[in-house]
Amino acid sequence: QLAFSRTDQNELWVLLLEKAYAKVYGGYWNIIGGDPVHALRDLTGAPYERIDKLAQNVDETWAKLLFHFSRNHVLTCYTQPGRVAEEKSPEGIVGGHAYSILDVVQTTDSRGNLARLLKIRNPWGRFEWNGDFSDNSSLWTQADRQRLGVVSADDGVFWIRVEDFARLFQGVGVVKAVPGFCSNGIVVDQTSGSQSVVRIIVRQQCQVTFSVDQYDSRLFQNSQTHPTYSYFRLTVGKVVGENQIQFVNCILSPERNIFAETILAPGEYLALIEGYWETGQPGKVNFCSYSNVHVDMQLIGVAPAFFQRVEYLIWRDFARSQAQKLTFNEQKTVSDGRSSATVSTSKLNSTAYGVSLFSFGNHSNGNAVHQKVQIKEMNGYSPIGGNISGRLADVVMNPQDSDVIVFKMDPRETNFRVSVQVVDEELIPHRFNPDLNSGEFLHNIGGIQPTPDNMDARLRSVVEQERLYDSRQQNSAMIRQQMMRDYEQNMQIRRNRQQRLIGQQQETQQAYQKYLANTGGQGWNFESLLGNATNLVDNFFGGRSTTDPGFAMQKSGCAIF
Repeated sequence: QLAFSRTDQNELWVLLLEKAYAKVYGGYWNIIGGDPVHALRDLTGAPYERIDKLAQNVDETWAKLLFHFSRNHVLTCYTQPGRVAEEKSPEGIVGGHAYSILDVVQTTDSRGNLARLLKIRNPWGRFEWNGDFSDNSSLWTQADRQRLGVVSADDGVFWIRVEDFARLFQGVGVVKAVPGFCSNGIVVDQTSGSQSVVRIIVRQQCQVTFSVDQYDSRLFQNSQTHPTYSYFRLTVGKVVGENQIQFVNCILSPERNIFAETILAPGEYLALIEGYWETGQPGKVNFCSYSNVHVDMQLIGVAPAFFQRVEYLIWRDFARSQAQKLTFNEQKTVSDGRSSATVSTSKLNSTAYGVSLFSFGNHSNGNAVHQKVQIKEMNGYSPIGGNISGRLADVVMNPQDSDVIVFKMDPRETNFRVSVQVVDEELIPHRFNPDLNSGEFLHNIGGIQPTPDNMDARLRSVVEQERLYDSRQQNSAMIRQQMMRDYEQNMQIRRNRQQRLIGQQQETQQAYQKYLANTGGQGWNFESLLGNATNLVDNFFGGRSTTDPGFAMQKSGCAIF
């Protein structure tokens, strides 16, 4: 008889997997309870979500159950704990207990009424619901009994109306495991700071879920470290062009695992991870991806100013691209007596993102607008923006453009309030150039960057280094060849000059012989002539002495060799 998990066929793989999982958490008693989606997340790497407040809108709950079941997601559910642990109610439902959902079916009962049914299984293999559509209920038609395999047995499997389910169960866990999807992950160490940046490289369009995963609290039951889960904000943006990072997704949550699900086009993305550690001692988390194709990730070190700059660019793009999500505040005209511009302000206050955003828009076609904004109240928030100093911020809007001031919520605070006021403004009769293009931005990140025509940046970098080495070798060879050519050219010039000098001296000797013949042997003073010839040679060859081994002069022949 097996002590813990067992199957009808007494298979070993189930209990071996359970033993390994128990070993991770320090023993069987540490996994005897808990949230089933956490266990399924640990075992599959798949993201999950919860469906809460089931009775608040039963139709919406039913629609979500149908949606996830149609996509073959794993569905679990759980009941509200009672005063006694796992106490069985008169209706057969165990309090503080996890169940699995096996089927979601819409049919007609024996009275001809519409029935929306869930097939539930108690993992204990006993204790069942005993109300409508239980095993012996008269609401079953014989056809449905046969079609759905309804049998009268205390096997832990039962059917229940969605209305009764929403009343008796606290929530549903949905594990989005998809065959063929793959996981990737890196450890993010925040022991020296609570802000981290991960570069993400996507080589082909993919469906991906990014997650920040804290260590399970059960691992620290005997330690003061990580007594509770901390809030984390995950913000994802795409680097797309000059001075622009597109908003992709953002979430702020204190869950053990937080998820940002999206569809990404090929390119480079940045994930900003900011922890609000409850203990005050930053630790480590995992940053993971779950996608239909492999996604490359790299943790990069950046300064806090760079982190804030990326945040500012992402939220500025949000205000521009998703203006419909902002609440309009006011609109007015700014004038200098000669020209004017219409400007407006809008606001977003999102607890899901954990930000309050103020957007300032310029609707004119010819003038830029500069506004000085005073931060009047700021409780529980910290500001980020293009140019903020103390309680004042400078906002610059080009024609048909906008700028933002963003305030991030610190969820550890208890009082949250923020307000701003424009205290000064002016027209500027020209546009401002982008202050940070994509090349400079990527250069600030450091490392190797992919481009649209070079998605494999690491491979390309090796090739480029080899090409650079080859180029330098080629340049060195070319320089050596040029030096040899210059040397040969100089030597040829010297040889030509020597030949001309020899020719001149031969002509001088012939003239002397002719003179001797004409004068009957009475000629020049040969010693003086030889001295003049020596000086001529010295001057011609830059002062080299005629005693040099390369020269030998004979008085009789005045030859040089």
